[in-house]
Amino acid sequence: MLARAQRIPREFLAKPKGRRVSFRFGTVVFLPLVPARAAVVVSKKTFRAAVSRNRVRRRVAAILRRVLREKKLAKSILIYANTAALRAPFSELEQAIKDAIAHS
Repeated sequence: MLARAQRIPREFLAKPKGRRVSFRFGTVVFLPLVPARAAVVVSKKTFRAAVSRNRVRRRVAAILRRVLREKKLAKSILIYANTAALRAPFSELEQAIKDAIAHS
């Protein structure tokens, strides 16, 4: 889980308005919130089992922690993960997310 200071508040997750970039393992939404924060959304529609949802959420959150530590972002990031994110190697998932964020 991301630290509280790094998480996007729940009220901004309902209907996010921002630029969307699709990539192989999901969609990234760039929100105009300052300071830069992040969130991961993994729906029950995509993963029925809680174990799968939590595993994907933990993997993507770990990558977002690295990204927030390494880069100074001007926008907040919201990631919607899809089914391919569960089986992807961590390094491949990390590279895909970093490439999607670089397209902002």
